[in-house]
Amino acid sequence: MKLIHRTLCILLILLSVQLQAQQGNSCPEDLFPFYDKEKKAWGYADIMGMMVIEPIFTKVSPYSSSKAIVQKGNLCGVLDCNGNLIVPVQYEKILNFRYNKAWASKDGLWGLIDDKGRTVIAHQYTDMYAIHGAELTWVKKNGVWGLFDEDNTKFIITPQYTVAQVLSPNCSLIQKDGKLGVVNHVNGGFLLEPNIENVKKISPRDIIFNQDGKWGIFNNVGKVTQNPMYDSLDVFKTDILIAKLNNQYGLLDLSGSVILPVEYQQIAPYKNGYFRVKKNNLYGFASVKGKVYIKPKYIEATDFANGSAVVKENGLYGMIDFKDSFIVKPVYATIFPSAFNEYYVGETPAHADQKNNAQQDLLLPLTTSVFTTKTFQLISLGDSVSAIRVKQKDKWYYYNGKTQAIKFDIGFNEAGAFVNGTAAVTQGGKAGVINSAGKYILEPLYTAVETNRLGILSFYIVTENGKKGLLNASGKRILASEYEEIILAQPNHIKVRKNGLWSLLRTDGTAVSTQFYTSMDTTDVMPVPVQRAKKWCLLNQDGVETKLVKAVWIKQDPENSNVYIVNNGKNSYSINKIGEKIAGE
Repeated sequence: MKLIHRTLCILLILLSVQLQAQQGNSCPEDLFPFYDKEKKAWGYADIMGMMVIEPIFTKVSPYSSSKAIVQKGNLCGVLDCNGNLIVPVQYEKILNFRYNKAWASKDGLWGLIDDKGRTVIAHQYTDMYAIHGAELTWVKKNGVWGLFDEDNTKFIITPQYTVAQVLSPNCSLIQKDGKLGVVNHVNGGFLLEPNIENVKKISPRDIIFNQDGKWGIFNNVGKVTQNPMYDSLDVFKTDILIAKLNNQYGLLDLSGSVILPVEYQQIAPYKNGYFRVKKNNLYGFASVKGKVYIKPKYIEATDFANGSAVVKENGLYGMIDFKDSFIVKPVYATIFPSAFNEYYVGETPAHADQKNNAQQDLLLPLTTSVFTTKTFQLISLGDSVSAIRVKQKDKWYYYNGKTQAIKFDIGFNEAGAFVNGTAAVTQGGKAGVINSAGKYILEPLYTAVETNRLGILSFYIVTENGKKGLLNASGKRILASEYEEIILAQPNHIKVRKNGLWSLLRTDGTAVSTQFYTSMDTTDVMPVPVQRAKKWCLLNQDGVETKLVKAVWIKQDPENSNVYIVNNGKNSYSINKIGEKIAGE
């Protein structure tokens, strides 16, 4: 508690520093805080640096209005310009003086004192909140709040509210008997009667409120800008509200003015300059200012992306621009966007009945209003526009949508997506890897190729004759294809299984462990739990084993990576990374 008092007192002193910077030093002779390193205490010196008030304080504030708040030990007091204590050092906290009065805390209770140290209002309040820019303070006693006028030393509102939250220097939100209202700070009268169920602040100025099940808006001076009439009000953008009434939706600004009438079945999130709206089961588009640019007339519609939107008209799909002109005619049974909305794939109704013929169109946006079309058997939707996998004449090719040309003349039986400049391909039933220029990094000689990464390095796990081997990113052989399993592991290791036994290698293929293990943890933990001679131990990255112990298994503790759990079939206990049993286990 003493530490809390000291911290709060320091914060109040720092606040006084800011106020002094604004108001200036009002003492006849300028006095400035001075720290004596030998005494490890604070005092005050004049403009020439001569000590005026001896350094005996733990902390001090600059002078403001001829007074300074000082701290001695864990308590605060107030000095005059001559260094006399006009308020004894006996308070846990003292706020800045306003109208020659200040709120001070003693024994955990707040009271009002004057600049002579006399008690104006007894210390009886458990909490308080001084209103900035006014001589008013909310004080709390017996769990309820009242509004006190320091200048006239009287209550404007006697303590009666369970909640008192300042909205502005003019008014506050209050709660009584579970209902919310707004009172003014002049005479405590109601700006809004306490019959509000709920409120939510939506901007520094505006608040939405629920009354009798309907939502409205009032501002921070207590003025209702929108009477409660809506079933719900939600922030749609920082300055737009979506209003719901009788299952219809519209848009309002924060003052309640209508942007878009409440007459729509649906208003989709704002994207790329437009709201997608639905009315009479048809879709259209409206702007953020409420102008309906495209009247609801489409059975289906997507949001705009790259200047275009997919729409359905007369049972078929096409694409329109912002001017509601078709840039892709509605001739498709389906249109699907690619993963990054860089291109689209359309399928015409006729293609579905044609066997061994072209079935899909690649729809490429050259500009926001110009598309080009290219027809293939199949088109992948998961690629970048510069390397789209397309199938024609039963072979897979890579198509560059930017240049509108096949990237490489060679076709593949199977083709994987390009990742980090390489792609796995299959040719003649054998797998290989090509680079972005279409050149083979790995010739198609393998049953399967799996691309793996360890940190920034790439590796290829290849399968030949049912066995696995390892090659680096340039295709250089690291491990011969003679393993049942190969697993890359941090920091720079390989876990391999050969003839049913596991061992640990480095990524250059050199051996780490001299032993072979019947079991090895295949996750990315290090040291790694291993089993040999029907016992378990931990094997570190340098191949050093901990003591072998009888166990059913050893696993890393999911809550603490420095701890491992050992299960011996009867009970469990914990060990550290060097195999030592942890104390208390």
